[in-house]
Amino acid sequence: MSLEMITWAMRLDLKGTRFQVMIALANEANSDGVVFTGTDKLLWYSNVSLRTFRTIIAEFRAEDLLHTERRYKDFGDGRECDTLVLHPWNKELFKPNYPGAAAARQVAKRSREKFEITTGEYGRKHTPTTDSTPSQPESAKLAPSKEVPSQTESAKLAPKERYMQNQAPLSAKPGAAECKTRCR
Repeated sequence: MSLEMITWAMRLDLKGTRFQVMIALANEANSDGVVFTGTDKLLWYSNVSLRTFRTIIAEFRAEDLLHTERRYKDFGDGRECDTLVLHPWNKELFKPNYPGAAAARQVAKRSREKFEITTGEYGRKHTPTTDSTPSQPESAKLAPSKEVPSQTESAKLAPKERYMQNQAPLSAKPGAAECKTRCR
């Protein structure tokens, strides 16, 4: 699986089953665009029939999106399965850029400027000081605190009694009396 090949396949202007087959090929391709996967697995990924798959592969060859290489065994007769090689340098069938991309970036920028919250360490809200001279050097503000978890506010809110209230003595638990008489 190669992110480069999947990204390339997503940019192609393909629809329907042609898109499904190309995504299946890109998902199984290595970073060089070589697909060693057999037809059965590619059919399962793309969810098309064998005839449709072969037709689409022939169309991709005609559009110069891929080519097929024969692989022969090093010894003996016969050959191994063919290898499909994608052509990521072919960008003729790329979709045009999303028309609303520039407007979406402007909306995101304005939203960030208006609503962004700066947080300090562990999600505590950072409140900048109003005086012109900083009370601590900037490196000291960003340094991790030396507090251990037992010294934080959460430890003060959860006393030991809260955890111990569900612990009843053994004699008060149901069935404890029978256990004492049977175990003697």
